[in-house]
Amino acid sequence: MERLTLIDNEDCHNQLRMGKDAFARLVNILRGTCCLRNSAHSNVEEQVAKFLHIRFSETISCHFHQVLRAIISLDDVFLKQPNGLNCPQEIKDNTKFWSYFKDCIRAIDGSHFCVKLSNDVVQRYRG
Repeated sequence: MERLTLIDNEDCHNQLRMGKDAFARLVNILRGTCCLRNSAHSNVEEQVAKFLHIRFSETISCHFHQVLRAIISLDDVFLKQPNGLNCPQEIKDNTKFWSYFKDCIRAIDGSHFCVKLSNDVVQRYRG
């Protein structure tokens, strides 16, 4: 793959579907958390760009998985786990919806989400 050059914000958005400033901030976060490092053949910017561009080959797939692991490691930074005690006010206040959700065990249309929970709250998220 040829060297990535992002001349301007439009070019960056066309190639990566992300503005140049947002891309630079993401690279700095991933580099700053010590999750990603320059390799002999590809710097962190190139690795993240390959991840965002999602063109698979053996080398790109390797970088894709490195960046994916780095982003997953930031889950505590970007994801706030619900405490399971609070129901959104718009559901509580609307009798049309509340009857459907009052005894719901946090399931949404059959979706399952992998979450990290402490042992003292794990039971409320089963099912």
